[in-house]
Amino acid sequence: MADDIIHSEDETPQDDMNYSEDKIPGEDETTSEEETTPKRKNGLTKETFDLLLSTLNPDRERAGEEYEKIRRKLIYFFELRGCSQVYELADKTIDRMTKKIIEGEKVEYPQTYALSIAGYIYKEYLKELKNIGIPIEDILASRNPPRDPRELEQTPDPPKQKERIECLGQCLKRLPNENRELILQYYQGEKSDKIKKRKKLAQMMGVTLNTLRIRAHRIREELEKCVTNCLRQFNNKLE
Repeated sequence: MADDIIHSEDETPQDDMNYSEDKIPGEDETTSEEETTPKRKNGLTKETFDLLLSTLNPDRERAGEEYEKIRRKLIYFFELRGCSQVYELADKTIDRMTKKIIEGEKVEYPQTYALSIAGYIYKEYLKELKNIGIPIEDILASRNPPRDPRELEQTPDPPKQKERIECLGQCLKRLPNENRELILQYYQGEKSDKIKKRKKLAQMMGVTLNTLRIRAHRIREELEKCVTNCLRQFNNKLE
């Protein structure tokens, strides 16, 4: 089920990183610093961050530009694959790359090397999702997820399915009403008529279809994170 979420073409924003209509937060356009040093957007210490920059380019300003370019490419890499938490995954990749440099790895082509590490991070991400198993898209496809225990017994792995539904219900309640209605309507209907319904929804909202996709992608990302945390808390109680 998780693979359906990850590889759904219809769900991944396809605007070639151009978010002019509805910009995704997290990408600073400032060039201040102490104008030559980019802000650390990951868990690196100042010392390890400086080491990374010096590896990218001896010139501090050029190193900062290279760092931001690599990070944007990583974010785009994970977005194209429909991942949630794309910024965290990009930063995790940079952290892993920096660790390799500290261990003595010689990096001749930083962008290529970062993307090769991103491939491993992506595999880890898929494995984690499969282990947790969050069929968010399937559950959202109905405004009334099964509540009758007899219905749940007819589904694969009923106990986990019940936990997922309960967690998703809690997470949906935490959303603002507007976002909750949007995401529920976005997943309504069969595959054959989803696109038509989404176009109609975009028209009703007065936005483009692509803007609607971006907003739905953000809301789903928030839900996935919330449900994942909820399931982890549940599993921790059982241990």
